[in-house]
Amino acid sequence: SEITSDGNLTVGENARIKAEIKTSTVVVYGKVHGNLTATDRVELQATAVVEGDINTPRIAILEGARVTGEVRMDTAVVTTA
Repeated sequence: SEITSDGNLTVGENARIKAEIKTSTVVVYGKVHGNLTATDRVELQATAVVEGDINTPRIAILEGARVTGEVRMDTAVVTTA
């Protein structure tokens, strides 16, 4: 599955998503199993669990958030196309 948007996406605290996410901004409170690609920023709140790679020019990770995967912050390769 894939979620694609030019806007913002918020993954709620009780959400469990198995999909690739490609968007401008994503804020994660819940669990995501899949890669995140954001052209603007990714925010991982304290309750966030991400199993996948993150590709974004800007990232905020609050204490308590968990990531299993790579984090890339190379703006030259970030696209949603």
